[in-house]
Amino acid sequence: MTAFSRRRRPGVTLMEVLIATFILSIGLVAIMALFPIGALNMARSINQDRSATHGVNSDAVFRYYWKQAWNDPNGGTVRSSWQEAYINSQEPVLVCLQAHPSYGIPPGTPIPDVSSQPGFVVLVDPVGHLTNAGTAQLFVAGDARLPMRTTLRRCVNYPAASPNPLRIPGYSTANLFPPGQGDPGWPSPPVAYPSIIPAVIRLTTLPDDMTFARPMDGSTFAVNGEPADFTGQIDRGGRYNSAWLVQRPRNDVPSELNVTVLVYAGRSPTDTPSAETAYPNSVAVPGEKTIVIPLPAGQATPGTRRGGWIGFSCVVATTPQGNPITPYPTLDFYRITGVNTDNPNAVVVEIETPIKVAGPSQNGSYTGAAVVFDNLVEVFDRGTVSAAGITGR
Repeated sequence: MTAFSRRRRPGVTLMEVLIATFILSIGLVAIMALFPIGALNMARSINQDRSATHGVNSDAVFRYYWKQAWNDPNGGTVRSSWQEAYINSQEPVLVCLQAHPSYGIPPGTPIPDVSSQPGFVVLVDPVGHLTNAGTAQLFVAGDARLPMRTTLRRCVNYPAASPNPLRIPGYSTANLFPPGQGDPGWPSPPVAYPSIIPAVIRLTTLPDDMTFARPMDGSTFAVNGEPADFTGQIDRGGRYNSAWLVQRPRNDVPSELNVTVLVYAGRSPTDTPSAETAYPNSVAVPGEKTIVIPLPAGQATPGTRRGGWIGFSCVVATTPQGNPITPYPTLDFYRITGVNTDNPNAVVVEIETPIKVAGPSQNGSYTGAAVVFDNLVEVFDRGTVSAAGITGR
């Protein structure tokens, strides 16, 4: 009989357990590190999705208002002039597109109706118009050399007499309204016209930005997980609101506009103004992807960050062919890809797209103002809106 012996299997040593535990802990740490990254990406994706949705919605709102200002409900035709459109619609943007208090000879003189040059850039911003005061209510960043800020007609409460959108004391409208067009008789000095808060909220905020009920949060009827209703109506967060940057590509075609939608996140729609800071003497070269912001002694560093937006404004006084025109300030937005603060006297902002050619440059560069808008999260170029039809979308 053959005898055999079974080999004894060695047991697991303490060292092997420690090594396996060490490897497992490294894996767990790596997995745990993904949670904040995932949360950050989730928040960013929600922000981008809602901003894009609100950008499309806001574009539709402005197109509706623009067509309503120009289309004659009786005959279904487009009104013959911007003066006629203004008299019937009372949309202040129609005047601001035509004239600016700081430009023209004398200042406030409008661009001729027959001129083929671009019109003035205007920021139609009901929220900014409501929350700001003084020059900040009337101009971007409170700087009278930058584009004007105005609002939608149904967002302000003023009497039957037309307001003075340019807010120029003693300004006469005779040069804006030729004989036969009808001067609406703006008051002088200009009157204050307060904003209508419900209209501002309804027309600029994201409608589906709802607050959801939580246990014991004071909702009237909603239960946990349903839209909150603290006042018996659905409570909307108001986190996202919008403004419209508009400009006529040709002043002699007054019923057409280029529209850019600005979407803000976290900007109060009713009370606290969102800061806009202009940095004069900034330099940008057409076709290049940098904006150089000088920092004089004592000036704070701009609140720029990668992924954010920065505006750049310069004054155009002649066409690229050298023809004189009514000077006007531009305002273009660029996404930031990097910020260089190595130089203590200047900040170099790197941008995603090249600086646009606005007109003849001095020594190959533009000197203007960089503008930083707090809480501005997205900028959407929505093309051209025409009173006669849907174009450029």
